[in-house]
Parts: sequence; C-alpha cells; structure tokens
Amino acid sequence: MKRIFTFFSLFLAMLSFGQEEKIDIPIMEAALKNPQSPYYMEKLMYNYKGLPMSMGNDAASYLYYGSAQLNPSKVDIFGSEFIQSMEFFRQKKYEDCIASTLKLYAKDPLNMDVLILLFQSYNELGNQEQAAHYFSQLRLVIETIKRSGDGKSEATAFVVNSIRDEYIFLDAMGIKLKEFQRNAKILDDGMMDIWSKGSLSIYVKVLSSEK
Repeated sequence: MKRIFTFFSLFLAMLSFGQEEKIDIPIMEAALKNPQSPYYMEKLMYNYKGLPMSMGNDAASYLYYGSAQLNPSKVDIFGSEFIQSMEFFRQKKYEDCIASTLKLYAKDPLNMDVLILLFQSYNELGNQEQAAHYFSQLRLVIETIKRSGDGKSEATAFVVNSIRDEYIFLDAMGIKLKEFQRNAKILDDGMMDIWSKGSLSIYVKVLSSEK
C-alpha cells in the first residue's frame, strides 16, 4: 500500500507505556463469546466504536487479539472492495472513499488499513472530529500491540494478528524497514519475524489466521 499517511510520527510522542501483557487466545475467545463476561465482544465493540480511548488495557487486548479469530468478514487489502476505496482516495474523491471504506469498516472495524483510510479521508475533508475518532481507534490498536512485548527477544516479541498489522505497527514506531533484513521462522501458532540491522534485532510474532 502506498505510503499515504505521514502522521505516524505523532505516535512516537503519544504512545503510552506499560507492562507486557499475557496473550491467551482461547481464554480471550471464550470471554468474548460469554454474555456474562466483562469482556463480552458486543460490549467491547460498543465501547471501541463509541469511546475507544476510554477502554482499559485488558479490554483492548481482548478485543484486538481475541476477536481476530472470531471475525468471518476480514477485509482483504488485495480485494476489489479495498482497491476501489484506495482508488477513490488517490483520485481525491474523499466522500466516495469514505462511503466505500465504511462498508469495509462494518465488516472489520479493527483493520488498520481501513482506519487509516477513514482518518485520512475525513482529515482531507476538514472533518477533524471524525478524523480524530478514527485516529483514536488506530492509536488504541497500536498501543495494544506495543504492550504485547518489547520486541527484544522471541520470548518478548511484539504480537500482531497479521503481517499488514506488523508493517503498520513498525512504521508507527519509526522503524525504517528498508534498512533492515527480515528473517522468518514458522511456529506452531504462527510465525516469528526477526528484523535485523547491525547489532539491533526486532522480534515480531504474527499469529496464525487458522483455527
């Protein structure tokens, strides 16, 4: 995806810091499906769509990691619908882009590519309130990933749901991936990417998309 967003430098000053959080997908999925749980998905999604930055760290983690396997309607950035949204944006047809992208958002509201398009389009139209709303949702997802580890070892790797999330997250962290060499190895529950540049290594675990 063409680098159409230049606002990520803001994250370097705005991202919060916290302890690394344990990610247990089966426990998260069970809680999300339980109407009696404080992490019931409908409750979390309501908060996420309404006031994303009011969500606690645990709630955000359950929603991001736990719901990934439960969503049957994930957006394919190589699919015709997303490509059409991107084309509207390139043509500066921002209202058309928003209308098209909101349909994708309804299917996959935590998709970072979708959130970026909505933020950028509303920002270009001068609708700062809506732009800020989708920026807040994007920031929530990135902060959640940042709390998953420190990226300094396999045991403390950053954890993401997809390769696209990995690239967007690292970009938000100011990592210039073109300067790094990537090595990957397959894990039982996903894949470990090791990005190396001299003596610096960054570890990112990409969770499997299969049940």
